[in-house]
Amino acid sequence: TELAYELIGLYLGSAELLGQRTADIHKALSNSENPDFAPEPFTSFYQRSIYQYKRNLAGQVLLDLKKQMSQLSAEDRQLAQTVINRKEQLMKRLASVLDLKISAMRTRCHGDYHLENVLYTGKDFAIVNFEGEPQRPLSERRMKRSPLRDVAAMLQSFYYAAVIGLREEIKNGTIRPENVMLMEQWGQYWYSWVSATFLKSYLAHSGSEAFVPKTEEETQTLLDAYMLEKAVYELSYELNNRPQWVEIPLSRILQLVEG
Repeated sequence: TELAYELIGLYLGSAELLGQRTADIHKALSNSENPDFAPEPFTSFYQRSIYQYKRNLAGQVLLDLKKQMSQLSAEDRQLAQTVINRKEQLMKRLASVLDLKISAMRTRCHGDYHLENVLYTGKDFAIVNFEGEPQRPLSERRMKRSPLRDVAAMLQSFYYAAVIGLREEIKNGTIRPENVMLMEQWGQYWYSWVSATFLKSYLAHSGSEAFVPKTEEETQTLLDAYMLEKAVYELSYELNNRPQWVEIPLSRILQLVEG
């Protein structure tokens, strides 16, 4: 831990504070006095519905990926084919949410939680833009879900920050070609520690709340499923808006499926 703080610096403290503020937001959004915000239990029907949604999303995105393969670079095509070949593993990972009873409650959550919607004041964080993902219908954005979906989205945002930061350094010539592999390992180290610090802080400040699963297994299962859903969603977005970035969600999907 001391080495991580020495190498990463004050950002770990910021990640810890952000974990706490994320927990605070989720506590506020689970206000049982307002029926629109009152927590609701997970049910077997709801668990199946979120699986069906994830499965349908993954199936459609992989189909779109096949159709657009010819537009990708040779390296990205190879990576895309690897992801397509892992379809069965991907679907199996998504289905893991059906394998156990979820004890947590569902609540309203942010819905579009990432670093661009977090403002640093110099001492604290202000969280903005609670309208949810603009590409989704309002009825879907109002649905009560596990707040761990927000947590998974922030973990994905940390991943993007590490990868894009490295890409920019390479593009600007700051990193020499012979040092790229080493810096990729450093980026993974940064992401792992920042994510773990954020998650540990979040659970420490929300662990007794009804929206947090009672067991570590449930928490990990939900987080894994939501992180994979987010990566698939990002793949769809990059395919349609920034095909030059498609390698990022493709690599992320493989990391989550094979990890």
